[in-house]
Amino acid sequence: MTELQRVRSLASRPPADRHRLVVVLRNRSGIVGHAAVGSALLDADWDAAVSMLPTGDEAEGIADFLCDTPTQARRAMDELAEIGDVPFHPRDFAPLWFPPRRGIAAIDWLLANRNTRRARCLLTDAVCAELAEVRLILEQACCPGYRFHFVEAEPGEDLGFAGAALKGGSADR
Repeated sequence: MTELQRVRSLASRPPADRHRLVVVLRNRSGIVGHAAVGSALLDADWDAAVSMLPTGDEAEGIADFLCDTPTQARRAMDELAEIGDVPFHPRDFAPLWFPPRRGIAAIDWLLANRNTRRARCLLTDAVCAELAEVRLILEQACCPGYRFHFVEAEPGEDLGFAGAALKGGSADR
């Protein structure tokens, strides 16, 4: 059993009717693939409570790496078009891509500060297992040209936009 498989066994697997955090990876050639992680981190961060743990310049919040899925972006553009007086361009909804090291730094900060009074109730074992899983995925993507972002996939949402599911969390590079 690889380290990633061991950590995945600790992370809670979300039921099909739950939103789940998905790590999407790309390299210079395009989308590499995705790894669906789970719902514990999203549940803990539903009101940005986890993302707001770092203050000032300490670290980025997990929500800083979240982008809309194409379905979510289309829905938001439709709502803005319906309102009518809010100018936007479709590129405003294009996903942002981040170097894996930035995500690792944010996760490392959270795990290092797990025992602070504010973090104790948010960073449960299930959340920490998902953070460890995401960290391993990002470590495997730490090579030149690789970028990532997270999406919050809705129940039953087609992840075809994110490429193939990564086997065991490792991408063929």
